[in-house]
Amino acid sequence: MKITYSTAEIMAAIQAVQAQVQAVQTQLQGLAGVPPLLTQLLQKETLMANNLETIQVKVDALKADIAAGKTVQDSAIALLNGVVAQNTAFAQQIKDLIAAGGTPEQMAALVADFDATNAAMDAQRQELADAVVANTGT
Repeated sequence: MKITYSTAEIMAAIQAVQAQVQAVQTQLQGLAGVPPLLTQLLQKETLMANNLETIQVKVDALKADIAAGKTVQDSAIALLNGVVAQNTAFAQQIKDLIAAGGTPEQMAALVADFDATNAAMDAQRQELADAVVANTGT
């Protein structure tokens, strides 16, 4: 069985195909700006991701600095609390010695112990001052 088409039918089919090709070309032209736009969006997304990573690194470093500063501060507070406690203990020993009618020799021994402790703290004073300055932000 042989199928035959008229010239008009063939021309109509060709015109229909041409119209479809034209429609596809029009759609493709409409999409011509999409690849550059997608490229720009991807570049911006990459830049934002890099910036976010940089910010996160800086935030982590800041957290570490804060934690270190807090540790230094806590250490200094503990040291000062220890000094206060030690001075309070010496003051109580003096009161106890006076109340018990302590001898001048006992008082001199207590004062010598106090002086020795102060001398040891004085020897470490500059080291502590340098450490506090080194760990204090400007």
